[in-house]
Amino acid sequence: MTWFYRIFRGLVTFFTAIWSRQRTMDRDNIPAEGGAVLVCNHRTIWDMITVAGLTRRYICFVAKKELENTFFVGYVLRQVHAVCIDRSKPDIPAIRAMLSNLKDGNLMLIFPEGTRNRDPENVPLLPLQEGAAMMALRANVPLIPIWVHGRYNPIRGIRVRVGKPVDLDDFRKEKKPDLRAATERIEDAMLELRALCING
Repeated sequence: MTWFYRIFRGLVTFFTAIWSRQRTMDRDNIPAEGGAVLVCNHRTIWDMITVAGLTRRYICFVAKKELENTFFVGYVLRQVHAVCIDRSKPDIPAIRAMLSNLKDGNLMLIFPEGTRNRDPENVPLLPLQEGAAMMALRANVPLIPIWVHGRYNPIRGIRVRVGKPVDLDDFRKEKKPDLRAATERIEDAMLELRALCING
C-alpha cells in the first residue's frame, strides 16, 4: 500500500462519509486477510472511494483504460497502482495483473456493470459482465457483493451494505465453469443487498 493511497483514502473517505451521512452495515464480511474480489454497483466515481473506506486493507481498483488519460483521475489511478483495462479487446496483460494481485492476497474492486449507471432509479443494475466471476474462479478467491444506495449529499445520504461471499463452489469444481450462470448468481446477491438497503 503506497503512502499516497493511505493519505488519499483517509482524507477523502472521511469527508465523503460526513457529507453523505454514510451508514455502513456488515463491513466485517470483507475478509481480514487473503485475496478476494469485491463487486459493487456503480453510479459515480465516489463509489470507488466509498468502498476503499470500508477496510484498512489495500484494495486494487480496476478501471477502464480511458481514465488513464484524464488529468486528475488518471494521476490518482497511477498512484494507487490501479489496473486499467482496455475494454475494446481481450486485455491479456491486465488480466494477468489482476490475477497476480489476487494471488498475492490483495482485495480487488470490480464494477461488474462495466460502466456507470446513469439511471439507477429506473434501472437498478445494468447487465453484468462476466469478468468478476472469471477472476474469482480463476484465482480461487471469495467474491463479496457490495451495494451503495442513496445519493452523495447531506439530504438523502447513502447506505452501504456488504454481503456474505457469493457461493460459487459448484462452479469451482468444473473444468470449464459456466461464467454466465455464475454471473447471474452474483447479480441475484447484489439485488438482494439492494432490497435490504431499501427496507432496512
